[in-house]
Amino acid sequence: MNMKKIILFGLALLGLVSCSDQLAEKDLANGVQTVNSTSDEYHYYLEKARWGDAGAYVKLADCYRNGVGVKSDFIGMTAMLAMAEQYDKTLRLQDYVKTLPESDSYRLLFESMDEINRKNQDKVRNVASLLIANGKPEGYVINGAMQVEEGDTIGGLETIGYGAEQGSSFGKLVLCMAPALLGNNQRPYNTGKLVEMADEFPFANKFLAEMYAGEVCDSVFDPKLAASYYKEADKYGFLGRKGAKWLLDYYSREGILIDDLEKERLKKLCGDLGNDAMEKEEIPIVHQEQSLQEYVDSVTHCRMLTDGCKRAIVYVVETRTGKMLARSSLEDTGNYVIPYEDTFNRENDYLHGVATYLAVQWTGNLSSNTMIDTGSGAYEDANGILVRDHNWRRGGYGEISLDYALTHRSEVGLTKAIEMAYKNDRNAYEHQINFYLNNQPNNLMGILTFYNAIANGGKMVKICGSEEKDVTVIHDQICYPEYIEPVQRAMERCVSEGIYKKAANDYIDVAACGRSLRVADNKYRLELCGYFPTRSPKYTIMVVMEKDGLPASAGGTCGPLFSQVVTGLIPKI
Repeated sequence: MNMKKIILFGLALLGLVSCSDQLAEKDLANGVQTVNSTSDEYHYYLEKARWGDAGAYVKLADCYRNGVGVKSDFIGMTAMLAMAEQYDKTLRLQDYVKTLPESDSYRLLFESMDEINRKNQDKVRNVASLLIANGKPEGYVINGAMQVEEGDTIGGLETIGYGAEQGSSFGKLVLCMAPALLGNNQRPYNTGKLVEMADEFPFANKFLAEMYAGEVCDSVFDPKLAASYYKEADKYGFLGRKGAKWLLDYYSREGILIDDLEKERLKKLCGDLGNDAMEKEEIPIVHQEQSLQEYVDSVTHCRMLTDGCKRAIVYVVETRTGKMLARSSLEDTGNYVIPYEDTFNRENDYLHGVATYLAVQWTGNLSSNTMIDTGSGAYEDANGILVRDHNWRRGGYGEISLDYALTHRSEVGLTKAIEMAYKNDRNAYEHQINFYLNNQPNNLMGILTFYNAIANGGKMVKICGSEEKDVTVIHDQICYPEYIEPVQRAMERCVSEGIYKKAANDYIDVAACGRSLRVADNKYRLELCGYFPTRSPKYTIMVVMEKDGLPASAGGTCGPLFSQVVTGLIPKI
């Protein structure tokens, strides 16, 4: 475990710093001054910082270092300096530390992180002893980190725990991240400990906000809780650019009115991060005078800016008739967001989850409860192709049901299901998939037509323009109703229990499923398709987004936009 990486990783999750710890060296001696020892001065600088004043953040770092108006706290000092860097790139954490006396406890702590990285055990333990002698519990945390570095994770965490008991916020933060250190990436934080920590160390509110905003993992997502913790973090100056942008989007998306001064402050805090989205267009709520097409274009455009996507496509179809009610297809050229025509033609190179789920059950050889051993999440199929689940590095899913394979997008589970259902007859499987996708397996229209048929109870109709008067029925029933209904319920569970939780809507139940395609090195195409209401579907929605780099998941990236489109359609039901 690298202490420096833990702090910087944590601050990166808070949206305070980048994931790089390469810090430039510039002279900050003239830019850093110690504040007077009054709590009034702390509150003065706090209010200035909440408007994005970089110098005020440096002053607040002094307050946290010296215990002026707040409890002396290493992480608080570090976080304030990282915030200052957001609003003035010439300010650097490492440079501030160099201005401190060589015997300063926080300077010793910061420099010891480098020594751990260099395996300089004697020097690190000397620093730990000095800190403990000076009454700084962070010394115990350093000793615990050394134990973990040497392979004694449990013993190291116990030592860190003792430091936390003695009042070290750094130790408490490490304990909150213990699940991640022990390999639990589904719930990498100890939520209970974070909540307790937030009462004493307010920067923990930002961790809780990021967690419930779904930034840490998809298994925890609650926008209302995220907003409450962001607002609490804001009270103490820990909001930052990313947090301010998230709050503005949340207020606009939920139709929450805030006064002009508060909106101005949040926009100022956004800085460059929010310029495009805030100046061009905020996420709107559909008004009577606004057409559905305008609304879809607007939320698609804004979501692209928020998630850094290069391209985005949204289709909205009336389920019963197949009429296309809205279509948005946008590309970010770097300077402008313009319409574009999707030319991707490799859809069938990747597994079609819901179509596969239906095709294997149609054979009668498998049911939704059939158990499949996915092992450690990696499997070589009958053609010698290596298939991996998204969590294969964490040991995979093990033995799961076919239903679970769909809701959690287990590529290994679905691949093995095909082999179990069709044996060596791959052509029969491909024939069935082509039939479900209206003989358009490499085209988005084929996928959209199939999902619309599922929403329509198995009746497949042609997707057409809204001006078309007649409904063209392609197949009265693509499969027996007794097979369609389980697929519909499984798609509901994909949202309520699976990895597509961010597609959920606060006002109405939805069903959706998707997939994440790696189409080139560091380039991803993310697809999500579904419908609502779940018991009597009226609208079918497809969302496709393309982006460079991680994180990239259909649920995490397409889900929020899917939910926004649903919100815009609710008044039309």
